[in-house]
Amino acid sequence: MLGPRAAVLIWKFPTGGAVVSSPAIGADGQVIFGSADGHLYALSPDGSLLWKYATQAAILSSPKVTHDRTIYCGSDDGHLYALSPDGTLKWKFATEGPVRSSPVVHSARLICFGSGDGSLYALDPSGQLRWKLATGGLIEGSPVTGRNGAIYFGSADGNLYAAGADGIVQWRFSTGGAVHALAIGKDGAIYCGSDEGTFYALNPQGELKWKFVTGWVIRSAPAVGRDGTIYFGSTNTSIYALSPMGQQWWRFQTSDHVYAPPAMAPGDTILCGSDDGNLYALSRDGELKWKFGTGAAVRCKARTAANGRIYFGSNDGNLYAVDELCLARSVFAESEKRHTEDLRQIRDKVLLTTQTGARVAQWYYRWGPYVAVWSMRHRAVRMSVKLLLRFLIPLLKPWQAFAPAGNSREQERVK
Repeated sequence: MLGPRAAVLIWKFPTGGAVVSSPAIGADGQVIFGSADGHLYALSPDGSLLWKYATQAAILSSPKVTHDRTIYCGSDDGHLYALSPDGTLKWKFATEGPVRSSPVVHSARLICFGSGDGSLYALDPSGQLRWKLATGGLIEGSPVTGRNGAIYFGSADGNLYAAGADGIVQWRFSTGGAVHALAIGKDGAIYCGSDEGTFYALNPQGELKWKFVTGWVIRSAPAVGRDGTIYFGSTNTSIYALSPMGQQWWRFQTSDHVYAPPAMAPGDTILCGSDDGNLYALSRDGELKWKFGTGAAVRCKARTAANGRIYFGSNDGNLYAVDELCLARSVFAESEKRHTEDLRQIRDKVLLTTQTGARVAQWYYRWGPYVAVWSMRHRAVRMSVKLLLRFLIPLLKPWQAFAPAGNSREQERVK
């Protein structure tokens, strides 16, 4: 066991309110997110402000950036906003309640989102209402769309709904409490938690496949891994991993409620925040890789950019940019990123397979972030580290051929 690895702060951007809105990454690397101070922000990858747009209330909804670079985002002022890439308003649509649901774009050219007035709305790209579907409770979670064209969403009335592109309900499934968020597996299964403390798996026809009881409120949107494992958090301070058949693989304990949705990062890493103020990075076997403290609850879903940088918000009012493999990225330019991948392969296939290599890796994770910070500040340090790594990579790469095969997950592991 190596012990916790390290994450280093690249930058943080202060706002005037809690950052619950999960950031969206634009095609040009813009980081777009909302704050409880009522503004939608766009930052450059280096953390500098590009623009901000003011609404009349808190933004808890996560923005959606479409292929034409239009930005959609809801606000507690009851509107869904459509903005141009430069932050200018294209149009806004009024509902009768706060819009905390993140919009989803349906293949039928519909922008679908829920409102605190209890309705699911479908708009065309020009902001005109196509239809709305009323439920018996507020809708805070983001709808999701299936390959069959169905739109799935939950409501505080305790039901999970499936609607067609015409806005007609196809089926509803009743739980014992409010349904806030859901996800779809590769096989079309719909996963959701409920306020009564049960996690459900349904087939596309709305029939129960299985359920898993935590006994505590579940408002964390699930995440589904490449192997079909389902991850979610519960207010019993735990992050769970379940098999596609509903068996518990493992359970990781934090120090406070878990409302944040887990997120999948490269290398099968699971990122999830907790009200204890930390963002946790877990391995696929449920072991702690590292944690990053903010000092306030983390209820925002983390987002990983193409270069591996992790963005997430905290109730302390900041958006954070952190990096795990920061040492390699701090010295190699984008044109040399193959060296970063070489180092990752050497770490996984060479260092972590022997006791001596594990000690070297442990040293790297302890001191690497500090060296990276120095290298970003001092050109001489950066060039020295770059030359050292370029010298080591050709020496260690041949050893990958002799690396033993990794162990598969054969049994449940509970932390």
